Amino acid sequence: MKFSIIVPVFKVEPYLCKCLDSILAQTITDFECVCVDDGSPDNCGTILDEYAAKDTRIRVLHQENKGVSAARQVGLNASRGDWINFVDSDDWVDPDMLERYNRFVESHDCEFVWCNYGVHDNDKFAIWKQDFPEDPVALVRAMLEGKYMGFCTNKMIARTLLERAKAKFPPYYVTCWEDMYFILQCLAQKPKVGYMDTSYYHYLIHDDSPLHLCRPAALFAKARLIGDFEKIVLWPEMAGLIRGLKQRERLSAFLNPKMSRMDCNNIFPEITHLDETIAKWWTRLFFKCCIIGLRPIALPCFLTLRKLIGRG
Repeated sequence: MKFSIIVPVFKVEPYLCKCLDSILAQTITDFECVCVDDGSPDNCGTILDEYAAKDTRIRVLHQENKGVSAARQVGLNASRGDWINFVDSDDWVDPDMLERYNRFVESHDCEFVWCNYGVHDNDKFAIWKQDFPEDPVALVRAMLEGKYMGFCTNKMIARTLLERAKAKFPPYYVTCWEDMYFILQCLAQKPKVGYMDTSYYHYLIHDDSPLHLCRPAALFAKARLIGDFEKIVLWPEMAGLIRGLKQRERLSAFLNPKMSRMDCNNIFPEITHLDETIAKWWTRLFFKCCIIGLRPIALPCFLTLRKLIGRG
């Protein structure tokens, strides 16, 4: 079998049929769609079973709720295709997605392919361009700098690469960056990569989408993930970028009004020496906001300062 499309499913009943219909509408048929019902409390499990009964290309696995990482891993373990693609169950794809991927991988010597995103936010539509050099080191650098999207849904990855990298999703519960963890394992092998300057994938932003789930509790999981990034990307030239990532996440913790000083100190305690520098910068911003009358900005600056100096 040429392609496996893995779809983790949880509480997406209003969007699921559109997602599945877009996959079944592919212009080539040599694929399977492995859907993992992650203990969804709505009718998603029933909808999946109904689709599987009508089309043998859909395989359904049911499990207790364990999170998107575990669901993707279960789907990956059950997949049989030579190439692996992931689709989120509230998104959809163009009917010629696999056909375009197929033409590309047959004409290019690569194991890792990515393309752009079509993003739908209410009535707004935009293309997220992912135009980066076809070089795995450059991609990792851009990913750690927050420029290259570490999502796994706009990528096609050869099973040979996944097996060589022994790539897996995080074995613990996280609500964001779990795909970045997975993609870094692949790129750490320095495979041949290819970029398709097109967009076949439609990413839907809504109140329950993963983009909105990176909330305060996620900071601790993200900190754990970044610690694991250091074990995955062992290139000396990336050490500074991972250190910068730690600094940004520690600052994010201080900026979060729901995080106490004690909570913040548990986010990368090894870089507390930076707090004084951050406090000085934040003090200047606070007084500047007060002088020019930007009170809505001055208040969060003041609250952040209290935490930085140990009074919050």
